[in-house]
Amino acid sequence: MIKQCFNNHFHLYSIAILLPSRSIPVNVRASNKYKQILTSIAEIGLIEPIIIFITENGEHEILDGHLRIEALKDLGIAHAHCLISPVEDTYSYNKRVNHLTILQEQRMLQKAVESGVSVEKLCAVLGLSQGIINTRLRISEGISKEALALLADKNVSQNVFDVLRKIKRHKQMDFVSTMVTLNNFTKKFALSMLHALPAEHLVRKPDNAPEDKDMIKTLARLEKEMAALQVETQDIQNEFAENNLNLMVVRSYIAKLLSKNEIIHWLYDNKSEYLDVLKKVLGVKHLNEIQPGQHSV
Repeated sequence: MIKQCFNNHFHLYSIAILLPSRSIPVNVRASNKYKQILTSIAEIGLIEPIIIFITENGEHEILDGHLRIEALKDLGIAHAHCLISPVEDTYSYNKRVNHLTILQEQRMLQKAVESGVSVEKLCAVLGLSQGIINTRLRISEGISKEALALLADKNVSQNVFDVLRKIKRHKQMDFVSTMVTLNNFTKKFALSMLHALPAEHLVRKPDNAPEDKDMIKTLARLEKEMAALQVETQDIQNEFAENNLNLMVVRSYIAKLLSKNEIIHWLYDNKSEYLDVLKKVLGVKHLNEIQPGQHSV
């Protein structure tokens, strides 16, 4: 059974009693992220509540939302809605985040516009120019539905869509399939494949382009991209092997630690949530499943 991490209600607390769990950089107010948060709260208020943990001493410690609190202070807002966490975990909130892809961002913007939100309002809230917002709203124009379906959950740059619009719809599917197969969504790779396409697959034939392309030059460029991709793949494989070895060493050390009763008792009394994480790393549900030397390397 999945344990509920928060209660079902927001709690309104004075900002004055919320204590930071980490130091805030001195120049944070000059960052684009802070300016965007400040603008968003000023326009539509606080959307994401502050995550806090109440210590044994009754102190209200901020786990997630330090910049939002600073923005609220600068705007003269004295109270904030908070969610109370049962554990003092400051890692998960910022590390386990699924970032929006460019197509998911487009759907979010389109839904906002369809709901009556003006482009000017979106510009103010997101801290972006009207030109950028309009470009992102039209990012899928000229792209086939099949190609968009393949790219829906991929982190693709806007430049790749500009390349796709130069290709006829019936060829876009094959073009994108190649990128997905090779897991390469860079603009350089897209341009290399574009240059290798015959003119009949292009929406508009290049002006003053010779009938016979320099295929040798084009294929050489594509081969160079493929070689770079193979090197990158090999680097990832090597990194995986090293990380796997490090994991085995760590698991061996954790198994050795958890074989000592005094350490287990301390974890139970002081950091029971750490004990749960350590058991997950070892892949066991109960401590009696740990065998001496089971995870040795």
